[in-house]
Amino acid sequence: SHASPRSVLPGVVAGIDVDGSLVSVRVALAGGVSVTARVTASAWADLGLGVGDTLWASVKATQVRAIRVAARE
Repeated sequence: SHASPRSVLPGVVAGIDVDGSLVSVRVALAGGVSVTARVTASAWADLGLGVGDTLWASVKATQVRAIRVAARE
């Protein structure tokens, strides 16, 4: 199969939240920006990553969802 183009950004695992079989992983990117990825617990375990580890975040534009957060003061 042919992979679609993606943006690949360097980041650091900033937080992990386990919710049953899903894991929300917060990744800190440059400029104070962060993204959150939801993956299965087994996929997360296979990666062997933890808070503070560096990684490359691969972002597929069709899979991005913006969520409004409280305004910063």
